[in-house]
Amino acid sequence: SSHAFNIGKVGIGTDTPQELLSLSGTSTGNGTETLAIRLHNTRGSTGANTGDAEIQLWEANDADSTQIRFAAATGLGVLNTLMTLDGAAGNVGIGTAAPGDKLEVGITYAPTAAPTDGVIIEGKVGIGIAAPAYKLEVTGSETGDWLSRINNTATTGTPSGLIVRTGYASATATGGYLLGLLAGADYRLVVQNDGNVGIGTAVPTAKLFVMGGSTARAFQ
Repeated sequence: SSHAFNIGKVGIGTDTPQELLSLSGTSTGNGTETLAIRLHNTRGSTGANTGDAEIQLWEANDADSTQIRFAAATGLGVLNTLMTLDGAAGNVGIGTAAPGDKLEVGITYAPTAAPTDGVIIEGKVGIGIAAPAYKLEVTGSETGDWLSRINNTATTGTPSGLIVRTGYASATATGGYLLGLLAGADYRLVVQNDGNVGIGTAVPTAKLFVMGGSTARAFQ
């Protein structure tokens, strides 16, 4: 029997459905995987499939693996996989049918492709804070350790740790900081865009300006 009804339960491919909707059967695939269930929503006009969407259940032919894929069609009638849930590894893919990590995003940002093993994020990023005020803001409370670390583990060549850059043009721009270190609200060390360094002051007027209490020393 191709279908059956059993006290409010519906079976497709089975005479004894145990759930409200039970589907059972075998199908041939492409040699690698089999499309077991396909739910297709047709919205496109004649000759164009823009707006068509599908939910697909795929099973691998040579492994105990099941995937749920969400796809949508372009105007050329080609279905593109938008999201994949991999039941074997527990991976989630956005823009890819074969996620290799717990979360893999295979997209492009504006006209720029995302870097290999990387991601491009538009807007502000907060770590430990829900509403970051800066492009990258890391917030936390560590009473006995450092809050963050940048660690380059390379031991050969010319390894470097951190680079900070602004668009400062020394011929036209004045003011602004390349780097500032604060304790509470007080600046302990600043590096201005013009190269002046201040210790104990936020307005160094020399290449190195040190302010300690009521004593100040300038080094040109």
